[in-house]
Amino acid sequence: MPEAARDAYTSAYADSLSSVFLTALPLTLVGLVCALFLKKLPLRAGGGPGRGRR
Repeated sequence: MPEAARDAYTSAYADSLSSVFLTALPLTLVGLVCALFLKKLPLRAGGGPGRGRR
């Protein structure tokens, strides 16, 4: 592959990755805030190995 084409592909790949991560960052923060407001539910007590539903 010619060096000019390789440099073009490398540059395009690097530019696209940065935009993907910059887009994912706000979505991740929204998910974190939503997770912080989830209601806490206690685990069921008394269960153990072999005590599941039948």
